[in-house]
Amino acid sequence: MFEMPAGMVGSAFGVEYRKQNIDDDIDSGRNQCDWHEGGCGLDWTGVQDVYSGFFELRVPIIEHMEAQIAGRYTDYSGKVGSSFDPKVAILWQPMDWLSVRGSYSTAFIAPTLTQQFGSEACGLQTVQDSLTNDNSGTFRVGCVNSNPDLIPESADVWNIGASFSLLDGDLNLGIDYAEYKFKDRIARETVNNVLRADYQAFLAAGFSADPATGDADMDGVSDDAEAWIASSASDPDIFRDSSGLVTRVRTHWVNAQSMLNRSLDLYGRYNLSLNNWGDLTFNLALTQALEYSYDLGTPDPNDSGDGVGFQNEQIVEIPPMPEFRINGGVNWFLGNHAAGIRFRWIDSITLQFNSSALLAAQKAINGTDQLDAILYTDLNYKYTFPSLLGQRETTIEVGANNVFDELPDPIFNLGGAETYLHDLRGRMVYVRLQQDL
Repeated sequence: MFEMPAGMVGSAFGVEYRKQNIDDDIDSGRNQCDWHEGGCGLDWTGVQDVYSGFFELRVPIIEHMEAQIAGRYTDYSGKVGSSFDPKVAILWQPMDWLSVRGSYSTAFIAPTLTQQFGSEACGLQTVQDSLTNDNSGTFRVGCVNSNPDLIPESADVWNIGASFSLLDGDLNLGIDYAEYKFKDRIARETVNNVLRADYQAFLAAGFSADPATGDADMDGVSDDAEAWIASSASDPDIFRDSSGLVTRVRTHWVNAQSMLNRSLDLYGRYNLSLNNWGDLTFNLALTQALEYSYDLGTPDPNDSGDGVGFQNEQIVEIPPMPEFRINGGVNWFLGNHAAGIRFRWIDSITLQFNSSALLAAQKAINGTDQLDAILYTDLNYKYTFPSLLGQRETTIEVGANNVFDELPDPIFNLGGAETYLHDLRGRMVYVRLQQDL
């Protein structure tokens, strides 16, 4: 672009246009509300035009230090609006063996057309209704609805790190800290979110769900609760039968108050020559989840907290979050031969079910509410033939993932295991062939 005392400035510019159009023709059965999980599926359409422009500059500041300055402007049609998101990053290499880096940027995520305009989608969720003392944990219908008033979520993103290249480049170490601070995070309510919010409003009005305070018809539901259900003050998104039992709950996509995700990454690699016996490479990487706090903006204490170390079943947008994960391995190379062993360690988590009854059963049957840490081991060997099939290289690889056939602890919940973290297929042996063309 142009030259500065420390070097040439590089640049890139661009514009984009995208049009998204969804025309969802749902089957006639769901159009007529004939669906085994309840709810109605109505045909819907949505259109969105997106205009954006971006730039990026690489600016040499002084010798061994450069900056990246970038920005992106995006404009969405409809109620979504527009956003300008900048990024500033610095890379400093004061010595051949040391690199220091840092960056700040903002992010902007618009709601999808489905989240804004999509039809009701129903499924089954376990329910705990404190209002009627229904703690059975049985399945009821939960129907998520779109929300045309969603606003985009935004985030401030920070990163700082350093890399060290030692022993003539044979030893490489690094550390990175990252922080994502979300505002107005687009989140999906659960059935129990809605039920707990209604119960908190009931208590705030000065009522009691304890049948001992009054239960004229002796059905186990307090007179206060029955009066609340019959009044206009109760949440109209909660549907009940004549006894007050929850049959269906309508949920929505909402903008959560805030979320904060902080993490630390450490990694290392060491190369070791065995001379005529080949070369070894040792790898180790550790990730620590320092914080994943959330606040959904409700008075319910269950809707705020820190998800690190927990299963987080009650918060849709936060996955099971072990505090530590460690991956490591050793690779060996000799001519056309290559072999490796890899280790994957996943920390323990505390289970959190949507149903207190299921969690109580978990503790009674399995004796704990903890999902233990586990170590998986993978092995592989491959050989590259220079001209096995024609004049191009052919690579044959054999290996096994989870060679010791480790399986996670069973849990007393739907599916019987936490499949977000763990693969239930156990040991998997494979043979691969790769042919260059």
